[in-house]
Parts: sequence; structure tokens; C-alpha cells
Amino acid sequence: MVTKHDGIHPNFLIFNIFDKLINLFRSIPFIILIVALIPLTTMISGTAIGVTGTIFPLVVGITPFFSRQVESALNEIDSGLIETGKAIGLSDFQIVKSIYLHEGIISITRMTTTTIVSLIGLTAIVGVVGGGGLGNFAIQYGYQQNQFDVTMACIIVLLILVTIVQVIGTLIAELLTR
Repeated sequence: MVTKHDGIHPNFLIFNIFDKLINLFRSIPFIILIVALIPLTTMISGTAIGVTGTIFPLVVGITPFFSRQVESALNEIDSGLIETGKAIGLSDFQIVKSIYLHEGIISITRMTTTTIVSLIGLTAIVGVVGGGGLGNFAIQYGYQQNQFDVTMACIIVLLILVTIVQVIGTLIAELLTR
């Protein structure tokens, strides 16, 4: 928002670098991204399996999604408010803090909830490649040992977890609305 061509501090180079990187990483399916990041993950965390080995791919996988969500939330802000901020002499930082964040906080809260729900789904995916957790449990005991009840139990736990996150996110957004 800040460095876009019509932003408060346009910077074509910075905006295009981040825009292209976000598009690149968003277009790679997460399961393929995990595998592609194995050498870098091993270099950073010392392992590519287990909980320690899944943190880096999760961050790399969810950051572009969250970035686009926040961009979408901030695009909803009335451009007249930005122009008013400029007209009264607010600095770029003051416009970001007083207008973008203040006006966009409810949408950002909703988008954060959506991102956390997506992150829960991604954590189940990393279980397939040795990340542990419910995904690994569902594959190892439910699928590979043909125990459908184990798979269903994992689905129910994930459903409960997502519901809790969604309810909390909705409550926070409603509190911020008031």
C-alpha cells in the first residue's frame, strides 16, 4: 500500500520485488514448497523433519498468503482518508498508523483469522512429510493402517480447533467494531 504507484510513498522497484516474490511463493503448492525448501530448512534449523524442520516452510508458505490478505484489507480503505491525511500534513508513518491501521484493523483481524485457519491446514500437510502432529497421525495410523476411525478423530479435532479459532477471531472483530 505504501510503495504502490498510487501509494503514500511510491517505490516501483521495492513494490515490484515484493509483489513478484509474493506471487512466486503463492503459486507453488505447499507440499512441493516443503520439498523444495529442504536444503535451506536443513541449513537454517539443522533438520528438515519434525516440528523444528517444519517451522521454516510454514513461515515461507503462509507469509505470502497473509501479505495478500492484509493488502486486500488495506485496499478497502477509502482513498479520501489518505488524501485528507496528506492534506493536513501527516507523515507517511502517521498515515500508516492513524489511517491504514486504525481503519483497517477490523478487516486485518478477520484476515488474520482466515490465515490462522489456513495455517492449521498447512500444519496437517507437513505431517505427511515427517512434520508430526495430526497430519502425520492421520496418515500413519488412519490411512496406512486402514483405521478410518483414527482419520475421523483427527478430522474432528481439526474441526474443533478451527471452530475455536474462528469464534475467537469473530469475537475480536466484533469487539473492535464497537
